[in-house]
Amino acid sequence: MKKTTIFMAVLVIFCAASIAAAAENISGIWVTEGGDGSTNTYLLLAQSGNTVHAVQYFENNGNSYVEYGSGTFRGNTMECSVTYTKNPTPGITADGKIVGTFSADGKKLTGKWFNNYGNSGNFVYVKQK
Repeated sequence: MKKTTIFMAVLVIFCAASIAAAAENISGIWVTEGGDGSTNTYLLLAQSGNTVHAVQYFENNGNSYVEYGSGTFRGNTMECSVTYTKNPTPGITADGKIVGTFSADGKKLTGKWFNNYGNSGNFVYVKQK
């Protein structure tokens, strides 16, 4: 009985560590599940410790956009400030931030974007590689 209890405790610890490890490395290529009207949306994330760097490409209303930024990654949450390299409206900046939460298995990112116009929206990404 004692050996079974110890084995079960070790198994639970191992499984918990495996789940946490899966969510720890967010680096990779992420593709949107849609929802905000944008198409061909790709998010590339590079994690270094608690710092995350992001580059996103997307198309909206026939125009293509690229934004980039850096931020923090703590627990299962990421927050990045973003800067557009091509603004949606010429002469007006729409920089902002993205805030997201990663699933326990590290394969899905759900969150919200905000821009300096006061606009916001939801997003869902799935890790590809």
